[in-house]
Amino acid sequence: MLEACLPPYEFRLLEEPPYVICLTDITMDFEQEQVISAAAALKHQGGGRYELLHGIHVYDAVLDRGWMHYRRDEARGVYHPDVKHHVLDLLHECTRILLDRYRPAVVVCRTEEQLPLGEFPLRFRKTVDFLTKLGYRAGPILQDIDRRWSWEHRTG
Repeated sequence: MLEACLPPYEFRLLEEPPYVICLTDITMDFEQEQVISAAAALKHQGGGRYELLHGIHVYDAVLDRGWMHYRRDEARGVYHPDVKHHVLDLLHECTRILLDRYRPAVVVCRTEEQLPLGEFPLRFRKTVDFLTKLGYRAGPILQDIDRRWSWEHRTG
């Protein structure tokens, strides 16, 4: 049985090299003994570059381990539908916390999902706008041959 976690949300940091992760709980699954969290992660790539990842983190109390869902279709299936409209804002707050703490010079973004040619979804546009408001200039937004979008943000 899924139970939605409602505000106020608490944020915590995990360091699992090469990742640093900020997450906040959004759903409790008492039947499966799992805690589901919205999570943003920075993966250090060297030279002041970090890849930004957004996903849903699942911690299983029985297995005593956690894992991430990065694909939107997989992620939506694990959290309570009542928190759906809060997830992007929570991912952005997790991102802000990470950027304030680690201050990367370059933030690299890449979609996990393959998307139709020329269709850049609104949720990614909102992330570009969010990072720009935090002072990270957006570079060109490109769609690769594998139909995944990628772009970079730089400080200054």
